Amino acid sequence: MARKTHVTDVLQAWNRGDGEALEDLVNLVYTELYERCRRALSKERPNHTLAPTGLLNEVYLRLAALKRVSWTNRATFFAFSVRLIRQVLVEHARTLSALKRGGAASRIDLDLAHLADQPTQTIDVLALDEALELLEERDPRMVKIIELRFFAGMTEEECSEALELSRATVQRDWRFAKRWLASRLSGEADGSGTLDHD
Repeated sequence: MARKTHVTDVLQAWNRGDGEALEDLVNLVYTELYERCRRALSKERPNHTLAPTGLLNEVYLRLAALKRVSWTNRATFFAFSVRLIRQVLVEHARTLSALKRGGAASRIDLDLAHLADQPTQTIDVLALDEALELLEERDPRMVKIIELRFFAGMTEEECSEALELSRATVQRDWRFAKRWLASRLSGEADGSGTLDHD
């Protein structure tokens, strides 16, 4: 097979079941995917046992396990990859927590100044995941926006493209999600209220 040089072409080949497409895809997006992993880990505690390369390897293994995919462009691929990054970090935190027999779970620096004009504080990764799971039950789109903006550092424009939403919708949902998440993680909300947008 001639090597594909565009992400969309590779994704289409993967959709058709081409076994070599994943290798081509990784060659095309390695640097950008590595950067997404690095950004996600930059929010973790300084002595985290995963390095960006290790996190990327875990993501690659999960991608390789997929038989068929349905992504249409690089934005949807990266949106899915960010979800995998979050899953790997949460599973890593759960493993550490279990090994410590209920000891402190993995923690991340959550810049609540970016979330809701509050100071940076350290948040338990598992508490963050629990909050995101609760929010996902009510509004999955907001969780996707948080994952892309917070974990991957994507811009509003990139989120808009990945989720096929207008930039205004991304901005509105991001504002609300930041406030809700900051309130939830600071213990001010029980998560039972309605999700009323601006």
